[in-house]
Amino acid sequence: MISSSKIRSGLTAAVCLLAPLLCAAQQWGGDKHDHLLSFQVPSSTATYPLSINDGRTVTGYYISNSGVTGGFVRSSDGQITTFNVPGSATTVPVGINTAGDITGYYQVATNNVLGNRKALSARRMAI
Repeated sequence: MISSSKIRSGLTAAVCLLAPLLCAAQQWGGDKHDHLLSFQVPSSTATYPLSINDGRTVTGYYISNSGVTGGFVRSSDGQITTFNVPGSATTVPVGINTAGDITGYYQVATNNVLGNRKALSARRMAI
């Protein structure tokens, strides 16, 4: 029967021999992962990216300096386009697919009170 100290010694030796190989494997594939990118919608106090598609187009919402919540699309080249559903007090896109279709919701204010959420669905929004 093998003693537990011999098993521990064998496992320790295996870990010490394999650790450099694991580090080399991580460094080898280092360029395969995208890096985080920070951006902000111009003239806004906050930017909330909520979805990204395979083409690296990002959509989400932002809060403007005047307090209005609107939607944005950031293309893979960094161009940011803002939009609002006409007549809405709040526009919040939450998803974008590979074709550029955006989904989300918006709210209309009546007598300074936000109404029920309504679905936002746009095919490659004409912005």
